[in-house]
Amino acid sequence: QQLLSEKLFHSSIKPSAMPSSLSDSAPHQTQHLQTLLESARPFLRGELESVDQSLPSLIAVLRSVGAGECWHKHGSFLDHLVDIYRILKLWKAQDAVCLCGLFHSAYSNSYVNLAIFDPSTGRDTVRGHVGDAAERLIHLFCIVPRQSLIHDDLLFCYADAELVEHLASSQISLKNAKEKDVYDGEEAWRKKLQSLLPDKGLTLKHIKTGENVSISRRVVAIFLMMTMADFSDQLFGFQDNLFGNSDGRLEFIGNSFDALWPGDGKPGLWMNSISRMGAIYTLIIREEELFIQERTKNGNDGMLRERDEDIELVIPPVFEKCTRVLDAREQVIARDLYWEAVCQVSKRGLEGNEEMLKSCIEKNPFVGEPHVVLSQIFLSKGWFEEAEKETEKGLRLMLEWGSPWDKRTSWEGWIAWTRVLLMKAKERLNTSKPCWNPPVPSSADSSNPSTNLIAFLRSVGAGECWHKHGSFLDHLVDTYRILKLWKAQDAVCLCGLFHSAYSNSYVNLAIFDPSTGRDTVRGHVGDAAERLIHLFCIVPRHSLIHDDLLFCYTDAELVEHLASSQISLKNAKEKDVYDEEEAWRKKLQSLLPDKGLTLKHIKTGENVSVSRRVVAIFLMTKMADFSDQLFGFQDNVFDNSDGRLEFIGNNFDALWPGDGKPGLWMNSISRMGAIYTLIVREEEVLIQERKKNGNDEMLRERDEDIELAIPPVFDKCTRVLDAREQIVARDLYWEAVCQVSKRGLEGNEEMLKSCIVGEPHVVLSQIYLSKGRFEEAEKEAEKGLRLMLEWGSPWDKRTSWEGWIDWTRVLLMKAKERSWPRNSWGFLSLGLVK
Repeated sequence: QQLLSEKLFHSSIKPSAMPSSLSDSAPHQTQHLQTLLESARPFLRGELESVDQSLPSLIAVLRSVGAGECWHKHGSFLDHLVDIYRILKLWKAQDAVCLCGLFHSAYSNSYVNLAIFDPSTGRDTVRGHVGDAAERLIHLFCIVPRQSLIHDDLLFCYADAELVEHLASSQISLKNAKEKDVYDGEEAWRKKLQSLLPDKGLTLKHIKTGENVSISRRVVAIFLMMTMADFSDQLFGFQDNLFGNSDGRLEFIGNSFDALWPGDGKPGLWMNSISRMGAIYTLIIREEELFIQERTKNGNDGMLRERDEDIELVIPPVFEKCTRVLDAREQVIARDLYWEAVCQVSKRGLEGNEEMLKSCIEKNPFVGEPHVVLSQIFLSKGWFEEAEKETEKGLRLMLEWGSPWDKRTSWEGWIAWTRVLLMKAKERLNTSKPCWNPPVPSSADSSNPSTNLIAFLRSVGAGECWHKHGSFLDHLVDTYRILKLWKAQDAVCLCGLFHSAYSNSYVNLAIFDPSTGRDTVRGHVGDAAERLIHLFCIVPRHSLIHDDLLFCYTDAELVEHLASSQISLKNAKEKDVYDEEEAWRKKLQSLLPDKGLTLKHIKTGENVSVSRRVVAIFLMTKMADFSDQLFGFQDNVFDNSDGRLEFIGNNFDALWPGDGKPGLWMNSISRMGAIYTLIVREEEVLIQERKKNGNDEMLRERDEDIELAIPPVFDKCTRVLDAREQIVARDLYWEAVCQVSKRGLEGNEEMLKSCIVGEPHVVLSQIYLSKGRFEEAEKEAEKGLRLMLEWGSPWDKRTSWEGWIDWTRVLLMKAKERSWPRNSWGFLSLGLVK
C-alpha cells in the first residue's frame, strides 16, 4: 500500500534538499524547474490572493452568476475559466490578458452559448470588476468570428512544412535586423503573413449584428494564444469523435452529434493544431518586432496604441517556445502508444510498456504524462537515475502547459503524483518498500484560527500532496461534501475534512504532527470534531472495518439480518417487544459490543477505547472516503478482479492512472452500509429498551450525542450489491460509453439498461435525446441526477462530480425543452444551465 500513500512535503523538492546525481542535469535546468514550481505553487495551494489580490473576489463573482453550474466539455464552466487564467498566468501573459482568459466566454462567443453576462447590459458590470483593457479584450473575444478567423483565415492557409520553413526564415530575418540592420519586406514569410494579417489589422463582422469590428494584429495574436490555452484545457477524445478528427488535423469536418460523452477519455488529437497556432503566433511576434524596429530606425519610436502596441506578446513555453510543429500522424501514433501502455499493462508487461512509452516520447516529446508513467516503470525496477530524469522532464512539461494532456485526472493531481515520483527517485528508495517521510512543522498559527478551514488546509500543503485520483486537498473537501449531503452532524463532516491529517493506518499524510498539532486543529474545528479526527487516525481502521466486521459476514447473511432487524425494530416500536437472542443482534453484539471496543494505537500500541457509535461513524466516513477515491487503478493494485475488495493482491508496479475504469468498490461499500444500518437499528432498539426500563438518560460515554444519519445510497443502506453483478454492470457501461462506434446507439442502449448507478442513466438519457425520445430522456436524466446527488461523488471519475452534475442538468433541461442539437456545432454550444 505504500505506493498509494507517499506524502510529498514542500521541503522535499527543493534542490538543496534533493541533490541530483545525474551527470547531464545542469544546475540551470534544476533552477528552471524550481522557478516553474514556485510560479505554480499558489495555484496548487489555492493561495490565489498571492497571484492577484482581486482574484478570489473575481472567482466569487463568476460563481454568483452560475458559472459553476454550467457544463463545459470536461467539467464546469467555472473550472475551465479558472484553468485558462492559470495557464495564461503561468505563460507570463499580462494581467489584462489573464483576466480576459478568466472571463473569456462570459458574453457567449462563436463557439458556445454561455452568456453569464448580457453584453447589452452587463459590460459596465464586467468592466467594474476587471478594468477597461481586460473588458475590451473580453468583449472582442466574444463578438468576433473566432473559428473562421483562427482556422479558416490563418491555420488552414499554411501547410505544416511551410510553417516550419517560415519559422526558420523568420529567425534569420530577425537576426539580420538585429545584427546588420537589414529589413526586407519582400521575404516570402513576411509577404504571406502580411497578406493574411496586415500590420493595420483586420475588419471582421460581429457574429450577431453583422456590424464591422476592427481588430489589431496584436489582438489577433492574443486570441491565438488564448485559443491555445482554451483548447489545451478542454479538448480530449470526445471532441475527436464529435468532429471526426481521426487524422489529428482538427479540421472540424465530422458531424457525429450523437457521440456519447465522456467517451473513452483518451487524450485528444489537438496538439498538431495548437503547435500550428503557436508557430503562427511566433511569426506574428517576429513580424511585429521587425515592423517596430524598422519604424524606429526611420525615426518614429513612439508606441502606437491604435495598434495595441501596449499589449505585450509573451511566448508560451510549449512546443519549445512555439518553434516546433508536431506532425499530425506522429501525434496519433504517440497517443495510441501511450494509451496502450498505460491502459493495458497486464497484456504486455512492464518491458513492453517501457518500449511503447519511449516510442511515444520520441514521436511526441512535448507532453509530460508519458515521461511520468515511464518514470514509474523505472522506479519499480530500481532505476533511480533514469526515473529522476524522466520525472523532471514530465514535471517541467506539465508545469509549462498548466493543464493536463491526459485529462482523466486533474492537473493538480498529475503534478502531485509526479512530485511524489521525483521525491522517491531522489531518495533512491524503491516505492514498493515502506518509507516514512520526515515530519514537517505546521505553518499554521494556533493562536489565530482561520475562519476558512479550506484555506487553512491549503496553508499546510494539502493541495500539494497526492491522493489516488488528485490532490489530498480535493479528497478532503470531497469527503466533507459527501458527508454534508448525507446530513451528517457538523463534527462528523469536519472529521471528514481533516480525516487523515495526522496520518492513519492507510496513508502517511501527516500534514499535522499529532504530538504537537492537536491544539492547532482543535482550535479550528472544535473539541468534538478533533477527537473524532484523532481517533480516526490512530485506530487500526483497516483491520477494524474489514477483518473484524465486513469479512465476518457473508452477503446473504447481511441481507437476512437487514430483514430481521427491520422486523425487530417494528416489534420494538409497535409491540414494545425486545429479544437480545435474535441472531442478528447476537452476532453484532459479539463483533461490536454495546460498550464499544478496546483497540491498539497503530503507532504506540497503547489501548484506545472506541464506542460503537464512533465505529459506525467511521464506517460511514469510510463509505464516503472509498467512494471518492477508488477507481480501476486500485483494482489493479490489489487484484480486485472478483469485486470483493479483499486486498489480496500486491501489484505495486501497477501503472497510475491505468485505464480509468470505474472501480469495483460498490459491493464492499454496500456491505459497509448494511452493517452501518444494523448498528443504527441495534442502537435504536438498545436505547428504547433502556428507556422502557426507566433509564432515559443520554450516555455520553457511549457517544449517544452523536447522531447516526442514514446515507441515502443503496436505498438508504438496505441493499447489498452482488459483487459479480457489479462487475457485469461496470463492463457493460464501459463498453457502451467507450466503444459506441462498434455497436451503435441501439446496442449501447441495451447495455446501459443493465446498469445500476447514476452515470449509466445519464448516458442513456443522451442516447434517448439523440433519438428524439424526450420523455424517456427526462426520466433517465432525473434518475441519474438523483443518484449522483445522493452519492456526492462520481462513479466514473474521469470527470469531476461537478462536471457530471452540470452535464446531467443540461440533458434534463433539453429533455424538458423537447429539443436536441442535430449537428456537432450545436452540441458544442451546449453548457448553459438555466
